[in-house]
Amino acid sequence: MALLGGRGWSVWKQCHVGIRTHQLTPYRSMVHFYELFSKEKREEGRKRLREELKRGHFDDFKQLRDTGGKLFQGSASLTPRSVSERFPSVLVSSSDGKEGVLGTEGKDAVLVCAACRDGAQPMIDQWAMGFDDALCENDGVGIVELSIVDSKIMSLWPFRGMLYAQQSGFDGKYRVDAQSVFLFPGKQGYQKMMDMMGNRLTGYVFLVDREGRIRWRGCGFPSEEEMRWLVSGAETLLWDATDMKET
Repeated sequence: MALLGGRGWSVWKQCHVGIRTHQLTPYRSMVHFYELFSKEKREEGRKRLREELKRGHFDDFKQLRDTGGKLFQGSASLTPRSVSERFPSVLVSSSDGKEGVLGTEGKDAVLVCAACRDGAQPMIDQWAMGFDDALCENDGVGIVELSIVDSKIMSLWPFRGMLYAQQSGFDGKYRVDAQSVFLFPGKQGYQKMMDMMGNRLTGYVFLVDREGRIRWRGCGFPSEEEMRWLVSGAETLLWDATDMKET
């Protein structure tokens, strides 16, 4: 017989003393045992929720206040293809409710703009508008606005419908091919994207090549220098793609 210690002994003692004292039936003793562990699990769940809310509302806010959302500086050059990670395979929803895996392959350079909060939209707009202005005459580029919903409540109806309705004016926002999609909790690739976004209050951009590899990234509001680096990186990807097609 295995020895019980600590919490396990306490629970075992409560259950068995309860049986002797109150003359519980076997069924009632099992219910009592289940309730003890259910209460413990509920408390663990509440603790995790409190920690997550604290991290999201306080740590992220403090970091945003201290940095303005600029958690890192964009690079002056592209990440070499050989060491670039692939953009996560994510199952997204469009504003009409249809689901599909986000496709970044096919275009030579795609700017994926990701954000969890409406407050990050002005950051995303500056990156995407600058990208669109500089490269609007190239058919090989695209823009994706990826809205990551980090609340399970907002993923339910009718709240989900309210999110979809906010994208009604997206068509015509950019001159290059563009799409606006949502990533909801529990969907394929959700946790991977959350891991890539250290702070949920700022905006992130990822320059993805035709093979789906992340070749450049930025966050917060772009500086003029970063915009030049981003556009230059996209132009390099376009040239590389042209050379590959010609050969």
